[in-house]
Amino acid sequence: MDVKGDMQTITTLGTTYECLLVPSEVETNKQTISLTLTIDGNDKKATLSENNGVIFVQGTKSNITITLSNGGISVQTVSVEDWNVVEVGEHKVTMKIDEVVVPNDILTDIHVEWQTVIIKAISTLKRPLSCDVGDLAQCHRVKDNDMYTFTISNISSNVEAVLSYSKFTVTVLSDSNGKVWIGDDRNRTSGQFYSGQQLLIHATPNDKFRLFRWDDNIKEASRSITVFDTDITHSASFISPDLIPRLFSVSNGKQVFFSNGNLYCSNVIFN
Repeated sequence: MDVKGDMQTITTLGTTYECLLVPSEVETNKQTISLTLTIDGNDKKATLSENNGVIFVQGTKSNITITLSNGGISVQTVSVEDWNVVEVGEHKVTMKIDEVVVPNDILTDIHVEWQTVIIKAISTLKRPLSCDVGDLAQCHRVKDNDMYTFTISNISSNVEAVLSYSKFTVTVLSDSNGKVWIGDDRNRTSGQFYSGQQLLIHATPNDKFRLFRWDDNIKEASRSITVFDTDITHSASFISPDLIPRLFSVSNGKQVFFSNGNLYCSNVIFN
């Protein structure tokens, strides 16, 4: 197959050309790339194959150093690395995808610029992304439309950069007439959860009370919510069974309940 470079980055050592190979089934003994460099109108050609140490393996990247001379192109060194590992000085930065991520959702690229590592990522499900590098480096996040750029700097050791969905805080509240909680832990009223995660929140009344409604007018005691891209707070209110389950507005924007014994209705005739 013939491969042409379509991306170019400038490094301290010169010009680096990167080529993207379209995934395809290729027999092991036919993994051959024809390389042609045109300089001053003259073509310099070389073949990259197993004969000079170039072997293409799924999930890896091949770093090939070549020398160009009057005699043509010669391959000097070949190294094979995991596609998600880069080196900054003496240290390696490994990019990993958190297990909570939906398979094949996040598209990524990782490369080195000077003494920093750049990770570009996008979620096809449009979920907010974050990158955790621990205490051995610093990570700065920039979002441009749907693309996230993570710049990792101050690398002091080997680092694992774990890409994941961002977390947001979910809180449930209630008045003194009942109890609310998140998930299976009846004592949990707040916590951080991943974007896109679905949760069950629950409300149960104290004795002599019943659930009136949640703040968004949902009347189910146990309900499902989905974490999106912001913190969430839901509150539940409870009333006495003797109260009419409807709020009435009064002055100053306040609302009240009425009990059955408070109401009196008579025939009214309007002329």
